Amino acid sequence: MLLVSFSITGYYMFSGITEVKLQDRSLATGLSGIPSFLSTVLFSMEGIGTIMPVENSMITPRFLGCAGVLNAAMGVIIVVFTAIGFFGYYRFGEETAATITANLPSQEIPAEIAQAAITLAVFFSFMLVFYVPVDIVWSRLKHHIPHSRWNLSQILLRSLLIVIATGIAIAGGDNLGLLIDIVGAVFLSILGLFVPAFLEVIADWEDGWGTFHWRLIKDFVIMALALFGLVSGLFSAIKDM
Repeated sequence: MLLVSFSITGYYMFSGITEVKLQDRSLATGLSGIPSFLSTVLFSMEGIGTIMPVENSMITPRFLGCAGVLNAAMGVIIVVFTAIGFFGYYRFGEETAATITANLPSQEIPAEIAQAAITLAVFFSFMLVFYVPVDIVWSRLKHHIPHSRWNLSQILLRSLLIVIATGIAIAGGDNLGLLIDIVGAVFLSILGLFVPAFLEVIADWEDGWGTFHWRLIKDFVIMALALFGLVSGLFSAIKDM
């Protein structure tokens, strides 16, 4: 579904790109755009709920390293996201929406297929990414529910949390971009950058952080970047409300 949506979106982006004049596009923005950029990138690329289960279930541990599964997968994601972001802005300019599929002509059948495909992709993969929060909540509730009703209770819990999360996204409406910035700045900068770096500092406390404490320096740089993304992204999103 994602490949179908990307292909159709690419068709619309490149079909009219020759009509765009370079002088009509801003080649760079001020520093004020950096917080929103960092927040959006964190929101788009983090998959906290799926990274560790993938590593733990691998028979051959080739998850990390230059040629590992993580770097290979993230490399593909970076290339795809960068291409869609760059050419999407070049094609639609300042009218580029928070989601690029919103710029497609909705009255045409291919555009409707792209929007339906991305909707189906999110629908079928949402619970995979949403597994961790559901598991955390369920671990607190299951002791108060009879074992014979666990299956039904989990279904109801998952359905309720999906409705709540979807309702929050729908409530964002035209401010969906700001909602993405806030979630990326507050939650993903902490869970995706700060906490892992902080835990590595603690884990390596007794064994050391390598030559010239390079891992300690790396972790502090990551934590500083996370705090910068948290403060600046949140401030920028609140200011634009």
